[in-house]
Amino acid sequence: MKEEYIANRVRDLLRRKLCNDATCGFTLGDCEFDVLGYSRDKKTCYIVECKKGSDRTTIGQTFGQLMAYEELVSENGYELVNKLAKTFKSFEAETIHQVMQEKKMTFRFYVALVHDACKRRDLLDSIRRDLPFIGVIDSTKNEVVYESKPKQTPIYKKYRSHSDFLDGIKDKLTYRLSDELKEGLEMELNPAFRFLKVWYSEWGTKRLHFEVRPRKVIEIGLHFEWDEKKKNDDTCNYFMKRRKSITKKLGTEIKKGGFPKRREWRRIYIEIEKPDKLTSETADPVADKLRDFVIALKPVIANALSALNPSLSRS
Repeated sequence: MKEEYIANRVRDLLRRKLCNDATCGFTLGDCEFDVLGYSRDKKTCYIVECKKGSDRTTIGQTFGQLMAYEELVSENGYELVNKLAKTFKSFEAETIHQVMQEKKMTFRFYVALVHDACKRRDLLDSIRRDLPFIGVIDSTKNEVVYESKPKQTPIYKKYRSHSDFLDGIKDKLTYRLSDELKEGLEMELNPAFRFLKVWYSEWGTKRLHFEVRPRKVIEIGLHFEWDEKKKNDDTCNYFMKRRKSITKKLGTEIKKGGFPKRREWRRIYIEIEKPDKLTSETADPVADKLRDFVIALKPVIANALSALNPSLSRS
């Protein structure tokens, strides 16, 4: 019995008893699910991994594959939602909106095994004690042997690059600012050098700007990049004299720094830990901190431009 034949039988079983619709060979990221189905009534997505072997190793690997799939659907949640909407008419707009608002979906995971494998109840019981959310389908008899327990899984968007990550932060910042703080807001993403600039048109220049740079850590800073070293020193020192009050507003100690390749430039900045995975979820705290940076420093910037020298605002 070929696995393709098993997958077709399982797809038909899902359609008859569990789902509004199901399909074989559903791709997500760099993986392909043997069978994927969706139940409109239960608002549940079904994922099935099919195997024709009956030895202990094959059975264990099949369960392990589904554990990997759980992480996959979580990391590629936005892509999954988009593909479900294109694949199944039963995945309706109302459901899409709810899923995107709650940032989670309900899944049922199954392994589909041949009858000889399903007869190994002691082994299956042992595995399912640790993985009760994975059910078992007898693909020979085409029936459910063990029900899967529904599992709510968080979903988010996985960014493919640092530039995509910064672009996500750019979008998230807009939603986090009040209408007043959105007025005059300018943003520029530089994919080649991997940084995001944020400034306000009222400043009359972008030589003074906020910047997010993901390196070994994520740096969020305020940069002073005039050609004249004295302008940069004076402005940077203005902020450092107010270091305590700024730190109190941010809840994070600010640092002072320069630029090895542009010795006349200055910056003040904070560092936050860079996440292992670049996702919409890990972008949230960066966007939150950037928002806090804007809220805390924008009034100080206005005072600095006025107090030091009106010429500071010239490009």
